[in-house]
Amino acid sequence: MSLKNVLKYTFLSIGKGFLCSLFLIIGMVIGGIFSAIFGLKQPTMPESINTTLTILLMIPAGILIAITLGELFKKLNQSFFERLFCLFLFNYIIYYFLQVLEQIIFTTMMNFEYGIISGIFPSFFLSLAVSRLWKPKKGDKKITIEIRRFFARRKTLDWTWRLTVAWIAYVPLYYIVGMVISPWVLPYYTNQNVELGLVLPDMNIMIGMQFIRGAFYLLSALFIIILWKHSKRSLELWLGFAFFIQIAAIPLIVGYWLPIGLRIPHAIELCIDSFVQAFIYGEILFK
Repeated sequence: MSLKNVLKYTFLSIGKGFLCSLFLIIGMVIGGIFSAIFGLKQPTMPESINTTLTILLMIPAGILIAITLGELFKKLNQSFFERLFCLFLFNYIIYYFLQVLEQIIFTTMMNFEYGIISGIFPSFFLSLAVSRLWKPKKGDKKITIEIRRFFARRKTLDWTWRLTVAWIAYVPLYYIVGMVISPWVLPYYTNQNVELGLVLPDMNIMIGMQFIRGAFYLLSALFIIILWKHSKRSLELWLGFAFFIQIAAIPLIVGYWLPIGLRIPHAIELCIDSFVQAFIYGEILFK
């Protein structure tokens, strides 16, 4: 591909990503309205947070998510509705559901019901736009057929230990990387004079929650692994990057009220988690 075509494709992708970010913001507004109608308690946010600025920062965040997921899911060669379903499942679980589970134990700001319900709308609207704007060259892959083919490659016992290891491996990965990064981030959780809405949960609660999150991480990645027809290494890189963009890069951009001394170490921690986790999935589960 010539430089001219690369630049043209890049600017076109940014334009499509901008449109997707507008759909994302529309979904956020609808999610907020829906939650208010049904009386879901909104999170208590620090007074320093500027809601307008947060929404504006969702534009570059939405562009990054849209381009990453658009390019990733285009490679799976699914029909529109199957692509929409798998993309929504992946984005909602990683960017909304799992972050809510983390925030309810590490912050005082998140309300579980509000976070779970309100996140459905921006995720769906974004997924709808991305599915429409990033089309594969051919959409002939049927997820039901590919699932049968995928699990037919190995015996039940073989799949049992592989899926179990892929699930459980997230827990020590989370703990070890978190311990390494803790000297830089713990002061922000333990200093009562810093009003950031952060708390440090009991270790048993924290580790117990990671067993739940590890299961959902695996669920979110399975469809991608099942449908992937390229090399193992490309799967690990794309999956790791998709994790990283949603759980590390976007909070780094949008969470502007948090000190940079907290955001950068957390981003490094989550970057390591993302790519190591994707590597484990690829090595254990891919053909």
